[in-house]
Amino acid sequence: MKPFCFSLPAGRPEFLAVSGEMAALPCNISTPLADDAASLILWYREDLPNPIYTLDIRKVALKDSRHFPNSDVEGRAYFDTSVHPPLLKIFPIRKEDQGDYKCRVDLRRSRTFIHYIRLKIIGGYSVPGGKDKGFYAGALTTSWQGFKNDWRSFPGEFCLEHILTWGWGNGHRDILGGLGRV
Repeated sequence: MKPFCFSLPAGRPEFLAVSGEMAALPCNISTPLADDAASLILWYREDLPNPIYTLDIRKVALKDSRHFPNSDVEGRAYFDTSVHPPLLKIFPIRKEDQGDYKCRVDLRRSRTFIHYIRLKIIGGYSVPGGKDKGFYAGALTTSWQGFKNDWRSFPGEFCLEHILTWGWGNGHRDILGGLGRV
């Protein structure tokens, strides 16, 4: 089933993550020139003066690149280049990680380009009625790889792509009333 999409005004891509879970922020490092490649990738949170994560690809292949997280994300962040687009994965995400991010990609031959992202962190949810109605009043999760960029928007569209469930006893209940993907 195709994801449900609707239009939003163009602007900075926005991602939501649940506090304590994983956030995955994309940064397309592809270049328009066949003989060009990224040499240095710097992730910034715009309220901090220095990069929060650096990937150094100078003089080495991408698979041999050197990773340098700063102290704000050390032990919690990894820039995964094995997927397309590559993802800055932060786990566990914290409320103070919320903000505007930019991924600066320095190329060997071409001009530098920058991708901008807004990350919003949300807390747990509870269901009206709580446990006395049979629902477990805990964190919202999905039935597939946790709640990670389930709600994301790109300029002009918003898509919900995963099955949303609530914990129910020993299992999970589809909160969309059996609709599955929306």
